[in-house]
Amino acid sequence: MITRLKYERMKTGFKQVELAKKTNINPTVLCALEGRKIVADTRHRELLEQALEIPASELFEDNGLARLQ
Repeated sequence: MITRLKYERMKTGFKQVELAKKTNINPTVLCALEGRKIVADTRHRELLEQALEIPASELFEDNGLARLQ
């Protein structure tokens, strides 16, 4: 299973570390978000929405977990 967050990151050509730097999100946190191990808070959703240029509602479920692709 791949999440929409990971799919969009890969589609844009970002490596996980690159996206983490661009968004100022700890790489470990980004990995956990992509793996649906933690819930994204509002700040994470906004930063990733801006960096990937896709609405957060397409990346995350209402409960904050990354959507499955």
